[in-house]
Amino acid sequence: MLYKRVSMRPIRDVLRLHFREGYRNRKIAKCLSVSASTVSAYLERTKHAGLRRPLLEDLDDHGLESCVYAEASVRHKSEPSMALKLVWQSYRATYPSESLHLE
Repeated sequence: MLYKRVSMRPIRDVLRLHFREGYRNRKIAKCLSVSASTVSAYLERTKHAGLRRPLLEDLDDHGLESCVYAEASVRHKSEPSMALKLVWQSYRATYPSESLHLE
């Protein structure tokens, strides 16, 4: 899955409410007017990046973005949909003159 990159402000707000205030995902979502799945996604991304509260407070926006989004660009290459696209591109490069017969 490819992720749309967003400003670090909403991610910081989610992390602040989660770590500092101890709010649950639904309460965070309601406070910030975002979906609970968005809150979950932000928290999951920081978890996979290995970020914890003390480290998060020391990171500037560029550092936070690098940590949160760095692994997404690596991870999406191994997903089946990306593999299928690569196989298709390789096939089309090998057999460019073959016509498609969709029936």
